[in-house]
Amino acid sequence: MKPSSSNVLGRIAQSVAESVGVKSFPYLEAAFTRSLPTWPCFSETNACLTWLARRCRLAIISNVDDDLISQTVRQFAVPFDVVVTSEQAWSYKPGRAIFKRALRAIGGHPGEIIHIAEGRCEATPARALGMRSIWVNRSPRSDDGSNAQPDAVVANLTQLIEAVS
Repeated sequence: MKPSSSNVLGRIAQSVAESVGVKSFPYLEAAFTRSLPTWPCFSETNACLTWLARRCRLAIISNVDDDLISQTVRQFAVPFDVVVTSEQAWSYKPGRAIFKRALRAIGGHPGEIIHIAEGRCEATPARALGMRSIWVNRSPRSDDGSNAQPDAVVANLTQLIEAVS
């Protein structure tokens, strides 16, 4: 069956409700899923993406459906050259299939690509496929316990830009 982030997000909403001891309702789970495109991006994101877009191609590898990402990217100040979703790849990060699909879409040699993610676990497939990896360790929540070894660690995108400029 084709993956659906809508189903995954609905299950997450249900799990959160159960963990705090309240009943979950399908209409609330659906509302949670539909809210994803309205979740704010981090305060430095647009300025940093604008800086990066002047110097390189940008791509998104996302664990969401096409319809959700198409709405979400409207928050960004710059367009992305490539967008790969779990719906397209039939795979979720950190699975390699979604990264392989992104590599095909991006083109070029994997060694020329830097994968930047808040999910630490994403460093493992990115590096295994030849990409360099930067982990954005924003908070203790960013450490998924995977012990993946990125090439570099930054606290936010501003720190990344400062390091390369």
